[in-house]
Amino acid sequence: MKRDRQLLEMAGGKAYCGRILHGPYSRGLQEMIAGCIARFDAFDRLGTPALPYICAWKEGSGIIWYEFVSRRLARLLGCRRAEAAETFRRRVLDRRIYRPPDPHLPTGVRQEIINQRQLEAHRQGLRREARQQGGVEAVYKIDRGDGEFIWLKDQARTEAFPGDGLFVSLGSLTTVSREMELEEEYRVTRDALEHSNATLNEILSVSPVGIGMLSRMTVSWANSCWYAMFGFEAEKDPAPSLDVQRLFATPEEFERVRRKIDRAFGEGRPAELDAFFRRRDGRVFAGHIKISPPDTARPGRGLIFTVTDETERRRMEAERTRREKLQAVLEMAGAVCHELNQPMTAIAGYGEITLMKTPPDDPNYEKVAKIVEQIRRMGEITKKLMKVTRYRTRHYVDGTRIIDIDEAAAGSVPGEEEP
Repeated sequence: MKRDRQLLEMAGGKAYCGRILHGPYSRGLQEMIAGCIARFDAFDRLGTPALPYICAWKEGSGIIWYEFVSRRLARLLGCRRAEAAETFRRRVLDRRIYRPPDPHLPTGVRQEIINQRQLEAHRQGLRREARQQGGVEAVYKIDRGDGEFIWLKDQARTEAFPGDGLFVSLGSLTTVSREMELEEEYRVTRDALEHSNATLNEILSVSPVGIGMLSRMTVSWANSCWYAMFGFEAEKDPAPSLDVQRLFATPEEFERVRRKIDRAFGEGRPAELDAFFRRRDGRVFAGHIKISPPDTARPGRGLIFTVTDETERRRMEAERTRREKLQAVLEMAGAVCHELNQPMTAIAGYGEITLMKTPPDDPNYEKVAKIVEQIRRMGEITKKLMKVTRYRTRHYVDGTRIIDIDEAAAGSVPGEEEP
């Protein structure tokens, strides 16, 4: 009896709300529970961000109870310690776990969300999984009961006591509301960016002129109009497999065009000239090419080009219409890029802040790092496209506006790589 009183005093005396110290369980288990409660209570009094707890349940039983509940956790739930288990169960809105990265998924880390109704139906299976894995790591969305909700990250270790027919979990809850709010903001903004990016790709795809990118003497990307113009098919002839030299009517024509492009870049301006190209079936057609580096300081990193089929150049009105359409497409592309920059800057900023505040071993760290990386990649793409749209125009005859090449090329340097 004296020993029982000592265990109860160690576990907080009358404040103790569990069952093991009062029940017919082994002395070793009771001493372990009492010692853990004493240490957890001392830890809780330090006021650290972690909210420690000890819970237990019987094999095959749907009832779970707490042997110890952090005072601050009870206050957070707005209940007494003895009511914490039931209150927590009722207040859970969903449970999220993060599986190891899957190389077949675009986002890498797999997120599994179980809502309140599913949680009730799968509670036994979740406990069985915790037993098999020796612990649990999950994030819970909790209704505070005042119209607000919080996010709590649960990290626990589960141990079986076969002789007593019990399972005991030692764990802690940490408030991660800000991190989850940022994650939600990332998701919403990422979806918006993907939608905007799809819109931009659609605009480029329906462009009435061929638009593409050059890298190391090959066409690294091109829109559908370019494929149709040259008689290729994207599925059978992927752009990276196409050597730029084979697109010109003759080797001599390729060399002539290359010299003019080098000369234009050497003078610090984009290149624009007429040339003769060859379709896949061997037919030669007259075209007009514009080419410029997205990064004027380092043109060798890649080039953006447009190609116009000038077969019916005799019809000047049709040519003027095609140029106006090109201008409209490029201006729309520039507008989309401008709209993308602000949310991308915000995401990158949030991501950098989160990375600085997130330990490298945190399960969210890799996901946030990947988001920041992808946003940076998208930023590079928009920067390249913005260089195409930053043309300045001036008046020409009959009210027509043409590109002012000198103004548009301000600050550019000679190319670092031959096209």
